[in-house]
Amino acid sequence: MHDERRPPQPPAAGAGARLAGRRGARGAGLAGGAARLAGRRGARGAGLAGGQTVRDVNPGSGRLTTPAGSGPPGPLVQGGAADAAAMEVFAAAPDHAGNVVIADVEHQRIRVAAARTGTFYGRAMTAGDIYAVAGTGHPGFSGEGGLATAAELHGPAGAAADGAGNLVIADTGDGRIREVAG
Repeated sequence: MHDERRPPQPPAAGAGARLAGRRGARGAGLAGGAARLAGRRGARGAGLAGGQTVRDVNPGSGRLTTPAGSGPPGPLVQGGAADAAAMEVFAAAPDHAGNVVIADVEHQRIRVAAARTGTFYGRAMTAGDIYAVAGTGHPGFSGEGGLATAAELHGPAGAAADGAGNLVIADTGDGRIREVAG
């Protein structure tokens, strides 16, 4: 239980603790929409659950950063700065390369905020930029067996990388689990 009179303390390194926060929270006082998730590397967190930003908490220093999301809703940014992108984050998680995979329910897409330059999920990416890797932007169900960016998703509620580096997507509006080859 959290004592409201004291600010929350950062988790111990490697603790895998979750910090819950709310959208628009500042500093270390998170309360409802941002959270820290233990990643494969154990040093990266990501925001989730109903906000316009993704928050990252460094477990060693307790430093809070915003690797993706600008706050206000707006048009889709493709290949632009991740920290200036408009989105409605339902869930986010780090992948095997330290990128942040984002379920963007506003744009009906799965997006990746690249942590480093390289090719991920079949697409060339530049560190610090954001890219759609699945979904057309229109809710529906189509595209099985085709390009992930030509497939319709309906209410993507989460995405995570599996052990082989593929993206596994919770396409909740369609009641399906879908996969994008890594």
